[in-house]
Amino acid sequence: MDTNQPITIGISACLLGHKVRYNGEAQPRNAFLEELADGTLGGFKLETACPEVGIGLGVPRDTIRLTDCGGEDRALGGPQHSIDHTEALRQYARQVLAAHPHWRGYIGVKNSPSCGHSQVRRWTPSGASLPSTATGIFIQELRRLNPLLPIEEDARLQTPTLRRAFLNQVLAYAHHPQPAPAPAKAVERRNRQ
Repeated sequence: MDTNQPITIGISACLLGHKVRYNGEAQPRNAFLEELADGTLGGFKLETACPEVGIGLGVPRDTIRLTDCGGEDRALGGPQHSIDHTEALRQYARQVLAAHPHWRGYIGVKNSPSCGHSQVRRWTPSGASLPSTATGIFIQELRRLNPLLPIEEDARLQTPTLRRAFLNQVLAYAHHPQPAPAPAKAVERRNRQ
């Protein structure tokens, strides 16, 4: 790793003020992310991606819901949540990782059915709410493709301990981007944090 080059972290575009959310807005500003973006923290560079725009959905657009379809979460959108975007989101994750092999982490959006880290709300096909225990489809695929890539979401990064842990993971991964695969339990424990 070239120590003169900033460490690049992928981030959901709406977190940096891009008006790409389903309602045509950006996410509310986050002081920590602004410090990362403007270089105040030094040594980091952020590159944006929006999974939902990346698969061709417009702005504004119908919301996507994670829907339990026979024990598998599917990303359903469009009128009456009848259009399945799951495979498109997975394919976009593959494209993004192939185009950005230099990313040393990714920051997603709390509660997003595409790029939420944890506790994303789920639904039944009839529209009843289920426990919020899921991960967004784009993030699921990033983890499947690269289980060692540090991933966190905006809201959790407001907690100093989690923020520090994430940056430490990013730094460690930046210095050793292709270590031997971690034991499954260690990866599972890291992803639960």
